Amino acid sequence: MAYLERWPTLPGKVLVAPRQHVEDLVSGSTADVYTSMMLVVREVAPAVEAVLASERVYLLSDGAKEGNAHVHWHIAA
Repeated sequence: MAYLERWPTLPGKVLVAPRQHVEDLVSGSTADVYTSMMLVVREVAPAVEAVLASERVYLLSDGAKEGNAHVHWHIAA
């Protein structure tokens, strides 16, 4: 799923996360889960870029055992 961040630190910041809980993208999911998420990132990132008329979109994959133990991507322009 993709959604606008509640308290964005950058304009148009979007988070992409799997609906199922995944703590580790390498050992905690399948290649199909990874591919599905990256396809969503690939759809959302150009939309963010177009809306903000930015030169570049930044992607960051995140998820740590401490704090937010859930894999997700940050998309910002």
